[in-house]
Amino acid sequence: SGTGRPLVDHGTQLALPLAPPTAPGLPALDDWEAMIADYASTGVTTATHPVALLRTALEAQRATPSVGLPAARHGATVRTGGLVVARQRPGTAKGIVFMLVEDEGGTVNLIVPPDVYERHRLLARTEPLIVAEGRLERHPAGGGQINVLVRRLWRLEADARTAATVSELPRDDQRGHSTPEDERAAVAAAGGGGDFRAVAPPVMNFGQGRRR
Repeated sequence: SGTGRPLVDHGTQLALPLAPPTAPGLPALDDWEAMIADYASTGVTTATHPVALLRTALEAQRATPSVGLPAARHGATVRTGGLVVARQRPGTAKGIVFMLVEDEGGTVNLIVPPDVYERHRLLARTEPLIVAEGRLERHPAGGGQINVLVRRLWRLEADARTAATVSELPRDDQRGHSTPEDERAAVAAAGGGGDFRAVAPPVMNFGQGRRR
């Protein structure tokens, strides 16, 4: 038209008197669930160490925390548990595996002889949380550093929905012919697919050498 006005007048949008919906209430995360969420999102946790949350289960197995091992005498049989943070199998060590496990108070060096490693190969290679039993060694020539010469290994079950327990994986009879995929499948079949295993940080592996 010649009036200069728009042909269609859209008018003014009127605000509707509607209150925003109330957000649904969500249950608060417990300590274990918060720790799982930390690992899932960032790969680390700045709150409670996972082993601290499982200390009751470890105490039930008479496991000594890392801070308590210096009080044990040389040659004593001890149990201790923790999160596997490093694993080393040098080619020059004649099949010996060295593992470093961490709990809420520090780290412990585990020395796994070849025969023990063969009995617990699957566990030693795949489980993030373990319990070890063995002979405590403290040699003056080594500066008094504490090692545990391992005789047995267990996995530390960890699931936010169930009580923590300690159990042993079945023996791996494939004698080194299993692939990592086979081992992960065996862990899942043995009930090892818990929440923490899905988010556990990767283990540092050094000098693996030739597998036997």
